[in-house]
Amino acid sequence: MKKILLLTFLVLISNQMALGDDIGQGSASFLSIPPNARAMGMGKAFSAMGDDVSSFYWNTAAISKADNFSLMISHYFWVYDLNYDYIGMVIPLSYGSLGISGTGFWSLPIQGYDSSGPTGEKISYNNYAFKLGYGFPISDLVSFGLGVKLIYQQIYTYDSLGVSVDFGFLVSISENFNLGFSIKDLGKISKFEYYEEKLYFTQISGLAYKLYTANSRLNFLFAFDHYLSEGSRSSVNLGMETEIVFSPEYFSWYLRGGYEFSKYLRDTAGLGLGSGLRIKTFFIDYSFDFLGELGNNHQISVNILFGGGSFKNRGRFGKRGSDEYNETEIFARAENFKNARQYTRALAEYYKIYQKKLQDKEIIYCIASVHSMNNSIAAAVEWVNHLLSLDGSLIERIEKDPAFENLRISEAYRGTLNEYKKKEKEEEYNEEIIFARAAKYMESGQYDEALSEYLKIIKKNVKNIKAAYNITCIYSKENKIDNSIMWLDHLLGLDSSLTEKMEIDTDLQNVRNTREFTNILNKYKKPVEPVNKVEKRAVSIEEEMMTRGDKYFEEKQYNSALVEYNKIIKHNPRNVRAAYQSARIYSIVNQTEYANMWINYVLSVDSTIIEKIKTDAYFDNIRNTQKYKDIIIKYQK
Repeated sequence: MKKILLLTFLVLISNQMALGDDIGQGSASFLSIPPNARAMGMGKAFSAMGDDVSSFYWNTAAISKADNFSLMISHYFWVYDLNYDYIGMVIPLSYGSLGISGTGFWSLPIQGYDSSGPTGEKISYNNYAFKLGYGFPISDLVSFGLGVKLIYQQIYTYDSLGVSVDFGFLVSISENFNLGFSIKDLGKISKFEYYEEKLYFTQISGLAYKLYTANSRLNFLFAFDHYLSEGSRSSVNLGMETEIVFSPEYFSWYLRGGYEFSKYLRDTAGLGLGSGLRIKTFFIDYSFDFLGELGNNHQISVNILFGGGSFKNRGRFGKRGSDEYNETEIFARAENFKNARQYTRALAEYYKIYQKKLQDKEIIYCIASVHSMNNSIAAAVEWVNHLLSLDGSLIERIEKDPAFENLRISEAYRGTLNEYKKKEKEEEYNEEIIFARAAKYMESGQYDEALSEYLKIIKKNVKNIKAAYNITCIYSKENKIDNSIMWLDHLLGLDSSLTEKMEIDTDLQNVRNTREFTNILNKYKKPVEPVNKVEKRAVSIEEEMMTRGDKYFEEKQYNSALVEYNKIIKHNPRNVRAAYQSARIYSIVNQTEYANMWINYVLSVDSTIIEKIKTDAYFDNIRNTQKYKDIIIKYQK
């Protein structure tokens, strides 16, 4: 008898705590607990959201909008020492997305009691659910999702098992407006030994709307849901989220509030409040909700987005991937609005592009100019400052552009321009710093930034071969063949001896496959001289190549140095010095196989320099390799 009473109490209290007993009445009521703090803070109005991993819980169709892998972990601090945990992930596929989640509602073992007092027995209470679902677009506007859920409940020595289905639709009216419809927990569950179980499904209909301000720094999200369960219990849920964007790329702060209107909830039991932070693609959310007589609860959720994607901008709806974004059309609309002096609408369009391309200087330039035309001086100065931090060479263009006429009287504007003019002058006289910065951009694949730096050098000295060569390589890497050919012609006009280097440089691979490349190289290649003249000049040419190679070596331009040394060895295979320098270079760049090959070659020509090799610090990178040790032992003998 005591077991029956205890079992009945635990089942009833779990049902009572599942959101005030108004939705999802029946068995497995823990399935009605929202898995994320963001939704709790918005009064559980979430069925039309498509920008969060937990959307998978509310409406399986919502995950069809994901572009990148994303993960969410949540913990709920319940009353009566009960705990709620949730983990979910969304995995984009070539068509649609896969969702996986696990839910746990559990307690630590508690002391058992009967009519005479403590029994000494420990009793545990555990509920788990595992869901697998798939969401995909049916058309440009409509998405569908279907999920299957396995449910397990255990109290003391009794347990029950169930299976349910979730399905839903999501309609993206625009990138700001969604409609949602879903049915959750449609299925069956077995009964406990003494307590009959029944699984009630829940129908949810809702909408969500995102309102952006002109500069997208203060955004509002409004959500509405209507719940109806199989037991004819219903509620109306309203929620709101305010996003304060401190940095579009790095940091946002969220404030939330919501209310669940239901006749089964008394006083403040339907009120939810919350807050959250975004740091790049890491989100942490907190909610504080009121459960009336049961007390107050706290929930914490963490979302991680790997690679950004459409979940990156919370509340921004629309179609998935490239279908939702047509930059040409958006830019054209922005220009039309600007020309019609509808500056607020123009800014809204430009910001759509900016959200996708945070470093696009042309878009930033447009935003700054529209703020100026709209006489928003402070905002315009802020964007001009941001623009010049990316490319200080744009000062001259800004000063001549009549769109910035309203800024001319601003001291902040003049101060900003003077500051960057001073920086430009300082950099003009420090070519090494510019080259170093450009090289760093090149290594990280930021070719536009590297190009901007090299052009500063060309502007100062149009005959700078090193800068011109790197500009040629950048255009080849970006597959801008016409630009690369133009700079190639200019470069060889300055130094025709670069033809051989260009024929093997991997950075010029894209342009090398064109007929124009071959024609230009043939144009600048010197005709082959008669054999007798070559013989007379062989020694002096070899010395010139060695001098150039050593100079490149000292400047750490190893690819260029190797080109010179290889030319020497090609004409004179027994030139030990050129081979020795080649071995040094391959050791420096950690190409151990080639370094050992050249050491072996050097010693095969002149084994007397083995002691020099053993003490040369340039070979420290390969000294511990087995191949190196074998070569040294071989020639010592």
